[in-house]
Amino acid sequence: MHVVALLSTYNERRFIASCLEHLHGQGVQTYLIDNGSTDGTVEIAEGHLGRDLLEIERLPRDGVYRWQKILERKEQLARELDADWFLHVDADELRLPPPGAGTLADALGEVDRAGYNAVNFLEFTFIPTLESPDHDHAEFRRTLDTYYPFTSDYPNQIKAWKAVDGVDLTGSAGHKANFPGRRLYPESFPMKHYLFLSASHAIEKYVQRDYDPAEVDSGWHGWRAMMRTEDLRLPSASRLRRTRSDQDLDPRRPHKYHWIDGFWTDRKAVVWVFLPEVDADVDDADQEGVESRRQRFMELLDAVESPAAAVHALAEVGITASDLAVATGAHPRTTARWCASASPRIRKKVHRQRVRELMEVTRFIVADRTISFQEAVWLRDPSRAADLSSPLELVAEGRWNEVGRIYCEEFAAEGSATFAADPASA
Repeated sequence: MHVVALLSTYNERRFIASCLEHLHGQGVQTYLIDNGSTDGTVEIAEGHLGRDLLEIERLPRDGVYRWQKILERKEQLARELDADWFLHVDADELRLPPPGAGTLADALGEVDRAGYNAVNFLEFTFIPTLESPDHDHAEFRRTLDTYYPFTSDYPNQIKAWKAVDGVDLTGSAGHKANFPGRRLYPESFPMKHYLFLSASHAIEKYVQRDYDPAEVDSGWHGWRAMMRTEDLRLPSASRLRRTRSDQDLDPRRPHKYHWIDGFWTDRKAVVWVFLPEVDADVDDADQEGVESRRQRFMELLDAVESPAAAVHALAEVGITASDLAVATGAHPRTTARWCASASPRIRKKVHRQRVRELMEVTRFIVADRTISFQEAVWLRDPSRAADLSSPLELVAEGRWNEVGRIYCEEFAAEGSATFAADPASA
């Protein structure tokens, strides 16, 4: 079974050697497309030529990250190179066979013999923690053992396919190999994704990268294109899982959002942005009133010691029983009872947890007087109205209620699906 990985890189000195060695050990040859690296990536890769690295191609870069151009080149290579199967690979990924299946090349041979021509991968995302924040060294695969399973939808990682004419990667922004007659293997293969190795690495990798504005406008790159240095928060290790080997990765209850995509972990929360509308020419007295109210809200939220107390604090801030129903997945009659009771009893663990998360997000927005980058990405839809093409401008103008109302209304429409209670965690 002749398998070729189509690997693209830009300043991947941390990962390139490990990635190439891993693919070699999995019986996979590699064709490398380097998009203008300046950190020694190519020089490191050149040491692997003559083994299973077939060629290093240099794809010119004009200072902007243009993902579509790279994907189109991979589509072309998939038509031209001699291989039985192809893999669409990034340097920070380690694609694996199922446990007990031998090498990745062996496993793809079994898939082929079973009559299938495409494979989906289940992502296991590895990130540093507050307790262990720095793995930016050559031994990161040994030391970075905290992860969460990630699946935004299924299938979302169809990145292995049998050689065919006309595979399409660009239509899904590189997430899925699409082609006529695709027969997807029923079992997803595992994939370890090292999202970043330290806070400074994340800033270099995402904040300091210039993305193609046209691709961002079309919805590509998501949180990556909107990330700011101040948005980076590391989770506690207690919020993640640990692994000792590739054989014990746990796929149950995958996150739908990356931790870095929303610091409240794997689910978005409804947030009513409650500070009053303030015109650009607001006078000092009115501005002082806004600041006084914000300070009172912070004192109120900081004094909360339990989910039950949080219900009343959130109500004071302006979050209603209906908002709580959408955020927690509880029935509106239940959240109405919470709000009406002097000592509300929140029985389900999942509801208590989601109230806590809503508290975290609310405190964050009150403190920063802004919306975070992931909300801006979500709201950034020119079809809503002309003045909503840039929600960050709305926030800068102080139009808090308008942004908050839209955010809540949109989630109310899909709340039953987004926030359905998880019996396993109740």
